[in-house]
Amino acid sequence: MTELTERVLATMNELLRGDAEPERSDLDRVASRLGAKLHWGATRWAFVFAKHKVVYKFPRWNEVSTDYCELELKNYELGKKYRIERCLLPIEKVGETEGGIPVYLQPMYTSSQDNLSYDRMKQWEHKMQKTTNRAMIRRIQHGCFSSPQRFWMERATQIYGKAFMRSFEKWSHEGRVNDLHSGNVGWLGRQPIIIDYAGYHGD
Repeated sequence: MTELTERVLATMNELLRGDAEPERSDLDRVASRLGAKLHWGATRWAFVFAKHKVVYKFPRWNEVSTDYCELELKNYELGKKYRIERCLLPIEKVGETEGGIPVYLQPMYTSSQDNLSYDRMKQWEHKMQKTTNRAMIRRIQHGCFSSPQRFWMERATQIYGKAFMRSFEKWSHEGRVNDLHSGNVGWLGRQPIIIDYAGYHGD
C-alpha cells in the first residue's frame, strides 16, 4: 500500500462516520484535507490528485445498490480475456475504510472526448478515412454507446486494428458496457482509452 493510499484511507476513516452516505460537503472536506478535488457521478465519488496523476474512486450507496467500481474491475479482468485491456484505464481495489467503503485506484487520463480540442480532432481525422469499418463501428455503437462516438471509434480502429475491435464488441456485450458516452471515453496521450466501463443498469 502506498503512502498516498494510506493517507486517503486514514482521512476517510477520520472524517466519515456512521453508515449513511456522507454529504458532498463532508467529502469536499476530505478532498481539501488531502489536496485533491472531488468529482462525482450517479454511481461513484472520486478524489482526483492532479499532482500524483491518480484518482481514488468509491461507490455511492444510498440510492444505488450496486458497487459500480467492482463491476468496472470485473470488466477490466474480462478485458484481459478478450485481450482488449490496453484500451481500458486500469483499475484496482486498494482497500476499505473502517466503515466498509471499498476504495479503488486508477491513473489519471489526459482528456475525455468531451475535452478533446477541435484542432486535434481535425489533425487526426484525415488519417482515418481508409482504416475503419463503418458497418462494424455502427454495430458497436448501437450496443454500447449511449451517444455515438464515431471519432473515438474510428481512432481506436486505426490504432488497435479491426480484429481488436471485433473482440471489443464481444467484450462490451458480455460485460454489459452500455454507457460509453463522451465523458466516459477519452485519451491517454494519443491513445484512445475508456475511462469508465462499468455500464449503467439502473440499480
